[in-house]
Amino acid sequence: MSFEKTGDILYSGSYIVSGSAYAEVIALDEDTYVSNLIKQAKKYQNIKTPLIKTFSALVKLIFCNYTYYYNFIFSYKSNFYNFSDDYLLGICGFMLGMTPSGLFLLMSMISILGFIRLFKRKAYMKDLLGIEMLSQINILCLDKTGTITDGKMSVQKVLNYFNDDVISLNVLMANFVQHFPNNNPTQQALYNYFNGYLNSNIIYKVRDLQSFSSIRKYSAIEFEELGTFLLGAPEFVLNKKMILLIKMFQNILI
Repeated sequence: MSFEKTGDILYSGSYIVSGSAYAEVIALDEDTYVSNLIKQAKKYQNIKTPLIKTFSALVKLIFCNYTYYYNFIFSYKSNFYNFSDDYLLGICGFMLGMTPSGLFLLMSMISILGFIRLFKRKAYMKDLLGIEMLSQINILCLDKTGTITDGKMSVQKVLNYFNDDVISLNVLMANFVQHFPNNNPTQQALYNYFNGYLNSNIIYKVRDLQSFSSIRKYSAIEFEELGTFLLGAPEFVLNKKMILLIKMFQNILI
């Protein structure tokens, strides 16, 4: 979702792809868009899997049979007290025997065993019936979580692709990071590492710059008399040359 003019609605959880912006809070607590979605989601029931549908149909069928047999027995009010105890116990035992308790127990045990196996693989399921839902799919797409990491990064080492006697990589990066805000962990890590190499005698003049974009995956800057430099994900900046660079850096690390 892109915003191009003043007054566009910005939802919580949105992030800036490129550039910067000012936003005004117009809704809080239960008036927010997410709260309204949660209220609507609570109106709907859980998804019924094929196994649950089958068991539900079986329970309804057994209930109908129960109703039929109860009506059949109590329709003989005049002769009801003439029935022997063994006969009544047999009827009650027959009705209780129609309850598929063993089948329900088997289903619960299978779900518990599946839950334990997933737990051993460091996976957690909130609902035991989710085991069946997991067995119905071929592809499971997972998203990373940020709750177990603090998002802090640091530059440990810089590997030069080639040595240039004219331009120092550290000095170039020191000038590069000065012109971009430290509003994300990556930029902050680069600034902390290269800022110490900034030399007041070597200051490059900027002709044009382009902020980082999550769509392009890189930021760019153009220095006078030096040219244009890109900083970003190598697979997007270098394309096919990335495979050759990976092999070269692996040899350097070894």
